[in-house]
Amino acid sequence: MWSMPRSLLKIVVVLIAACALTGLVLGFQSAPRKGRLPGESAKGESAEALTATDVKPLVEVTPPPLQVLQDKKPIEEKPRRLIRPSPCCRTH
Repeated sequence: MWSMPRSLLKIVVVLIAACALTGLVLGFQSAPRKGRLPGESAKGESAEALTATDVKPLVEVTPPPLQVLQDKKPIEEKPRRLIRPSPCCRTH
């Protein structure tokens, strides 16, 4: 493992902090003063709203047709059996 003298380490920390602070300040300076909505120009004037006239869904989903079940017999339910746990699984 390598080591660095304490004075050089302080210089590197100050340089990194200065770069981070400079980037933050420049980011705030270049940001617009007021946010705008889609369709609004940079000068604050309202532009014409965009309308989509040829809109089509990506996937056309149609529900399946309902079928009337008249000729089928109702399903008879079988009586259910109780299942007992095996002796090795019992806890007391």
